[in-house]
Amino acid sequence: MPHADSFVDSWVVAKERAGDNALSWWPDPPDRAPGYPVRLDYCFLSPEFSSKVKQAWVDREAIGSDHKPYWVELIN
Repeated sequence: MPHADSFVDSWVVAKERAGDNALSWWPDPPDRAPGYPVRLDYCFLSPEFSSKVKQAWVDREAIGSDHKPYWVELIN
């Protein structure tokens, strides 16, 4: 649970999540250690924005980097 005096993880507080995890780093080449995707990219928000996180997702179709874009949509 987020504390009032600290940042919150947007993935944890998102009302909707595309996919079951926020894996954003994919080894390239695939046999590069550790050999499986991990979560390296985050979006932390101040507590007053935590209720405004509509959805969060990782764009796994993006090309050009071994880090996939992590997106967060906020509502008014």
